[in-house]
Order: sequence, then structure tokens, then C-alpha cells
Amino acid sequence: SNQIKIAITATPQKLTSQFSNILRKISEEFKDSIELIVHDASGNTTVQNHLQIYLSQHLYSNVFVKPRLYYEEYLLSLKECMFCLSPYPFGNHNGFLDCTLAGIIGPSFITGTIPQNTERLYYEMCGLQKLITSNEEDYIKVISSLIDLGLGRIDSSMYLNPNIKKPSEIISILTDCSQDYIEDILSCF
Repeated sequence: SNQIKIAITATPQKLTSQFSNILRKISEEFKDSIELIVHDASGNTTVQNHLQIYLSQHLYSNVFVKPRLYYEEYLLSLKECMFCLSPYPFGNHNGFLDCTLAGIIGPSFITGTIPQNTERLYYEMCGLQKLITSNEEDYIKVISSLIDLGLGRIDSSMYLNPNIKKPSEIISILTDCSQDYIEDILSCF
């Protein structure tokens, strides 16, 4: 498929109506160009089924809700995506680390909650400040620019630092794990 895959990593309760409306606006603009891959951390099949039905009816783009996977499978699934979205208003600092390990990034929507501030600090430490947004309009602008870049409609995005760090460099900034351990994890890909 020529669609840009965008990962969302969250438990269902993080997929709020505000975030769902943001997804709707993005999927309306890029209806046939994106596929949203929701990595559900709940492990509850009934919830996953209802989430799949709701998102499929609410969004214009293809959406696929994946069940909870073993960690290695989950990272490989993330690696198939080009970008990720951080749920609003909760932020997603654990998902940010997972997505970074898989080599994907996306905008962060920061309005002042503790998880969002943690995510903001991660982004700042990694030199990804241009991906930090403080309102819905900017969040949509950033992901739209990244999607346009992924589709080849533009040559560069003002939101991406040309000296962006490699996943292993970002993880080494955010953790005290040894470089050997980081390389072992990344070698799974």
C-alpha cells in the first residue's frame, strides 16, 4: 500500500473525544493517503473490537486496531509506521520511547499535565522542540507537514531538524542503559 502508516500507542482511555476529533480532521485531509495503526495496550479483545468499530465509523482513513503484542513484535509493528501520534490530553511518554526505539517520531501536544511535561522534556532533550505544540491547530499543522513530506509532496519540513539524532542516540540520552544493551534492542530490527 502507498499509504503512510501512522502509529498510535495508547490504552483505550487515552483515546479521548478531543483526540478522536483531531484524528478525524487529519483523516479527513489525508483520507486515502494515511492508515492509522492503533496499538492497544489494554489486551482486552472486547474493547479492541469496539474501538475498531468506533474509529472505523468516525474516521475517513483506514484504521486498524492491533491487539497487545509481545514487546519485540510491538516494536517491529511500530517500525512499519512512518510517524506516530501522541494522545491528547494525556501525552504518551512510554509510547514516545517505544516509537523512538522503532525510529519513528511525531508531534507532541503539550498543555501542562505531568505526563505531557515529561514528554516535552524528552522532546527537548532529544532536540525535537519543533515537534512540540501547544494547541490543536499547530498539532495538525506539524503532522500534516510530516505526512506531506512522507508522501513526497514537499522536500523538507520546517518541523524536522536536519541534524536529527538516530534512535540509538536518542535512547542513550534518555536512559542510563549501556550502549551494548541499546544496540542489542535495535538489532532486533
